[in-house]
Amino acid sequence: MQKWYSISDDNTEFLINDRPSFQRFLGLSLGDKVPDVKTIWLFRENLTESNAISKLFDLFEVLLETQGIIPHKGRLIDVTFVDTTTD
Repeated sequence: MQKWYSISDDNTEFLINDRPSFQRFLGLSLGDKVPDVKTIWLFRENLTESNAISKLFDLFEVLLETQGIIPHKGRLIDVTFVDTTTD
């Protein structure tokens, strides 16, 4: 989720608590304890140190594609153009 939404550990904890869709994605029920910031950080660090994180993401993307889900990467940026010329 952090990779797709570009969110911090703090915001990840908040969003897991706030969004039932994030809880379902993680296999959590409404009454389950949500991982805190430190747990999220330690989990990612352990995956990174064991060189497992990129392999897991590759496998996960293959799984999504076999189910017809194509994740798109990037950011949505709102741009407004304003005419500042005066007559």
